[in-house]
Amino acid sequence: MSTSSSSCTSQGRILSSSSSSFNKMSPHLTPFDVFLYIPNLIGYVRLVLLILSGLCWIVDRPFFFLLCYITSQGLDGVDGEAARRLNQVSIFGACLDQVVDRLSTCLLYVLISAVYPPHYACGLFLFLLFDVGGHWIHFFASAVVGAKSHKDVRATDEKKNEGLAEGEKEKRQKMTRKKEEEEKEKRKEEKMLVAEPHWVLRVYYESRLLMCLCILCYEGFLLSLLLLSNTSSSPFSFSSPHSDVLVKNKTDLFFLSPFTLRLLLGVCTPFMLFKTLTNILQGIYGAKRLVCWGLSLQRKRLQ
Repeated sequence: MSTSSSSCTSQGRILSSSSSSFNKMSPHLTPFDVFLYIPNLIGYVRLVLLILSGLCWIVDRPFFFLLCYITSQGLDGVDGEAARRLNQVSIFGACLDQVVDRLSTCLLYVLISAVYPPHYACGLFLFLLFDVGGHWIHFFASAVVGAKSHKDVRATDEKKNEGLAEGEKEKRQKMTRKKEEEEKEKRKEEKMLVAEPHWVLRVYYESRLLMCLCILCYEGFLLSLLLLSNTSSSPFSFSSPHSDVLVKNKTDLFFLSPFTLRLLLGVCTPFMLFKTLTNILQGIYGAKRLVCWGLSLQRKRLQ
């Protein structure tokens, strides 16, 4: 419902651009030029629309809130395509895209926690923690190890394994039995430093359709939960003094009835939970990559 094709395309924006991309760029570019890249300008517009959507919700304009929010998320698919077509890929752009994505999710969690009873806040915080924490660790690890995209969960592992197998036949012919045993031990130690992603994470990132569906349903779940609080029917029966802060008049949206929102909430829930699982797994995988990368650097210094 939100983060449209966005995160499916721009989630994979390049973190460390390939040498061919840099070769096509002008050597006279300044930092100011990068800030004015078209994809980055789109990112600024997304951020402004995100702020406007929050303000629209506060002044009890759910229709304009939804319009600004969905437009902001829809542009998430445009900036990645513009970056590739205009050859304006940048590390700053990738970071900006990721930050705006996470701020979008944070906005929904903040608004939901404001209109629902306080005892729901702990659960909402846990989901937010898994989302932001998992994405940030995974994104940071991808940047550190030099992966082209944080969707690439095999790049480092495959390169490392290719390096281990390269010239193996030639070495075996020249090595003595003792040296061969030493080499086997060395390979075992190096393999221990290779972070392997969980198979669920591999399936998630390798299936574009599944990833897009999970992202859409994750956002759809949060939007449905939020919009239900602004109707005459809420998903839970409660009376909270805090709900009046952001919701002045509970009126049904003429284009989204409470029944439609409840139906959407039910459909999105399984995918939302699966997306939460991937958030946790990518956080674990990112942490493992950082640890393995750090250990490999330490061993290289000692050699």
